[in-house]
Amino acid sequence: MTFEAARIALTTQFEAALAAYPSTAPKVQYDNRNLVDISKQIEPYLVFNIVNMTGRQLDLSNKPLSAQYGQLVLTAMAKENTGSSKANTLLDFFLPRLELKELGTVRTHTGMATKSFTQNGWEGYPILIPFWWLRVAT
Repeated sequence: MTFEAARIALTTQFEAALAAYPSTAPKVQYDNRNLVDISKQIEPYLVFNIVNMTGRQLDLSNKPLSAQYGQLVLTAMAKENTGSSKANTLLDFFLPRLELKELGTVRTHTGMATKSFTQNGWEGYPILIPFWWLRVAT
């Protein structure tokens, strides 16, 4: 597997969940893409980031198996001073559709909430979903 194949597996799972959203799906800001105009956005939106963290060699063969570890960071962004309810509702929908999944050779672990933050007039409520995948080192 490659980094790009892992990204596609995670993104495909997220987009399937997005398509299943019971009402109008929220807008999404993906890695290195400027898709949400925050100066015009009113409703909460999601930020979808994949962070590759570390890896480790799993055996001593000539072409060893390597485990790659990362985190899918899904952040619900809500306008400052509008509360956390709508952001939490978004996260409550997406978390069970992303955590503890086997996506081919990518596997996700249980997600966990982390500290909120303020950015450009928006409050971010992130959840971290660790994942890992295997590759053969060359």
